[in-house]
Amino acid sequence: MASLRSRRSVLRLCGTVGLGAGLAGCLGDGGETPEQAVTSPDSADAAVVVYWFWGDGCPVCDDQKGFIDEIAATSETDVVALEVYNDAENRELFHDVIDEYNIQREAVPTTVIGSEHWIGDSSDIRDAIQAKVSDCREESGCQPSAVV
Repeated sequence: MASLRSRRSVLRLCGTVGLGAGLAGCLGDGGETPEQAVTSPDSADAAVVVYWFWGDGCPVCDDQKGFIDEIAATSETDVVALEVYNDAENRELFHDVIDEYNIQREAVPTTVIGSEHWIGDSSDIRDAIQAKVSDCREESGCQPSAVV
């Protein structure tokens, strides 16, 4: 397992983290937090909590933001959007999540719901995220592991 220092370097360089099929993000022009999302894990109190790790300037993250806003706007769902390129505390939380979920590739966007995670953005990933949110609502909620 890579040390935190080497993982941070990979996150900053981003071009080396498997950009196959355009699924993982990399640095580009600036971005903003989705409008419907909350930015603190402490402020998430809905039955379904979605954690979305993203990077300021990540074009794939920018593409996914509208979708994330749609998820955040659904009832009984909170999205906690955590920018990891420029925020050290969020980056540390991201590393904790990577360790907890045994995620093999560090890249953004990374979405975590309950015990499942997705890296990148595609129509299949969006369908899977929407299905998981629906399943969680039917199960009366999904909460992440104790790490987040």
